[in-house]
Amino acid sequence: MYKVTFKVPEDKIDDFWEFLIKKKILHIKKEENRLFKEEFYKVKNLLAIAKKYISISQVPPVNAKKENFTLDEIEKYLMGISEKFEKYINLKKEILRKEENLNKLNTFLNIVKTGKEFLNSLKFLTFECANIPVEHFEKIKFLMLNYNILSVYEIKNNNVYTVFISPPKRHNKIFEILKEFSIITINKDLFLLKKEDIAKEKKVLTALEEDIKKEKEKLIKVYSHLKYLYQIYDVKSFLQQKDGFYILEGWIPKSRFEKLPFLISKKTDYTDAPTLLNTPKIFKPFELLVKNYSLPKPYEINPTVAFAIVFLFLFGLMFGDMGQGLILAILGYVLSKKSLFGNILFLSGISSMIFGVIYGHCFGFEIFHTFSPLENINSLIVISIVAGVFIISFGFFIFMFTNYKKNNLKKLIWGENGIVSFMIYMLLIWIGVKTFVFNVSIKIDLAMLFVLAAVFLGHLIYESKKTSESFFEVLIAFLENITNTISFVRAGAFALAHAALFMAIFSIARMLNESGYWIVVFFGNIFIIILEGVVVFIQTLRLEYYEFFKRFYEGGGYEYKPFGS
Repeated sequence: MYKVTFKVPEDKIDDFWEFLIKKKILHIKKEENRLFKEEFYKVKNLLAIAKKYISISQVPPVNAKKENFTLDEIEKYLMGISEKFEKYINLKKEILRKEENLNKLNTFLNIVKTGKEFLNSLKFLTFECANIPVEHFEKIKFLMLNYNILSVYEIKNNNVYTVFISPPKRHNKIFEILKEFSIITINKDLFLLKKEDIAKEKKVLTALEEDIKKEKEKLIKVYSHLKYLYQIYDVKSFLQQKDGFYILEGWIPKSRFEKLPFLISKKTDYTDAPTLLNTPKIFKPFELLVKNYSLPKPYEINPTVAFAIVFLFLFGLMFGDMGQGLILAILGYVLSKKSLFGNILFLSGISSMIFGVIYGHCFGFEIFHTFSPLENINSLIVISIVAGVFIISFGFFIFMFTNYKKNNLKKLIWGENGIVSFMIYMLLIWIGVKTFVFNVSIKIDLAMLFVLAAVFLGHLIYESKKTSESFFEVLIAFLENITNTISFVRAGAFALAHAALFMAIFSIARMLNESGYWIVVFFGNIFIIILEGVVVFIQTLRLEYYEFFKRFYEGGGYEYKPFGS
């Protein structure tokens, strides 16, 4: 990524913005300066108003586009149409509120089997309506009777829908009693509300709507221009000014670089630059999972390809079945038209099918006998651990290459995952192989491990001047190397669990008749696809994020977003 600086004459700045919007290659550096602070906030406020009004007009998404308006003209126009738009908004809210309340009241009256007309016709009595929790009702009913207040009610869904009828002089007692239980009565104004009144208001609303439609074309242009101005002033407000020129800084990817007008300097930047992930198309969807963790810094290697390969290998190893893999692939293909996750699911399904061929399984049936997980438990565990060693070692190499690229020789050699740490890790693996596989003496290897560990510890003490902390740091690193490798055993364990689940389903199916057998097999497959698919996906991510990424990945980068895009 090149860091570039432009020196633009004040009278050319607006033309330069239009030029940059067309190019879409410059990610602009933003630092608090706010030369155009007043204009920026004015545009922001007008844009919010226009957005509010444009949503009423029910138009498709509007793109930023320059139109022939000044800010003063826009402000005057929006203020001019505000009365009719605000009247429309408020009236629509009022109608919705009335309809909602009227529906609630009608529901209440239907439950208690009472009509508005009857309650409104009471001449020498008054009434109030309320919803009362069941646990309070008997006590309230008793208190009301003490004042000769009648309770007409129906119980439904732990609520008592109640109409209290009383003489006028006892009416206030209803409120006093209900207040003790924090119960509010239904607004009496609702009993005067009529559907005919709402219908009249709707006619007024329709007339306002027709009037608003006349503003649609101009409002779209105003909104489009405001979006354009917001882009401009958002960046303008970060400009520096000097001797009649504006100084603009930003970044352009090396692959897209071309000499632009007013460019005064360019230099390679691996420190503060934004991150642009250049990933091969087939693995592009996995950027979603990488970004979910964190974007790499500009000096880091794009981990997406490595992440994708490891992800697909582990997913297939744990979820190997030709039939179920095909279902995942088909589902992924359908979803890929709407979401990047669909592409990930599609590739995961392909991986599952490949391992299904290796295992000889299709929807749990053994189509051909090759490498059955349940018959090769030890081999599967060994494969998982070996895969873990290769994946962790790959992480070490990426860490070393990144620091070589940064020319950080100190971290390359002595870093947490540098050359010395990698040699210690390889010695630990070799000692494990000699002990558990070849069953031979490891005295020389232990001596070499001790020397390497002592050298590494000595360097840490020399650097930090803290003996005990350095010792525990080395001890923790040793333990993490061992546990991280053993953690990959879960890949083999889940492959075994996948096969064992099928065994359980087929055992249940064989207890039933032929139709019952196929029903159990069918729904069993659906159950495994959903349950194990989710679990395996999560476990694969866990191994990637916590066992693989921790070896080399710093993260904390921010995305490259060119101006105008």
